[in-house]
Amino acid sequence: MADPDTLAISSRSSKEIMRAINVAFPQLPGDVARRLNFISLRYWQLYGFDGVYNRVNNRTVTTIPTEFDAPGDDPKPIATGQSGDVRYELFDAPPSNKKSEAAEDERHE
Repeated sequence: MADPDTLAISSRSSKEIMRAINVAFPQLPGDVARRLNFISLRYWQLYGFDGVYNRVNNRTVTTIPTEFDAPGDDPKPIATGQSGDVRYELFDAPPSNKKSEAAEDERHE
């Protein structure tokens, strides 16, 4: 098992950050890997790949939960509710990446 205090998540771009996180999972104890998985998915849901990259890249596995749990710029839900036994929160979409959208539009023309 890798030491979470020294194992750092690092990638060259936001497109590769989830792959770097996935490589770390098997090297970590189960509870640490589950926590990292929860945090990375939550960041992705709230901020997109760029947000995951900005919040995880070049940080140790121990540092990531510390920053996640700290009060900060967490977005507020624009709607909450419950349908039957399911509770939900609806958040505004993460800021778009204009450069990525322009490249995507060019591919479909």
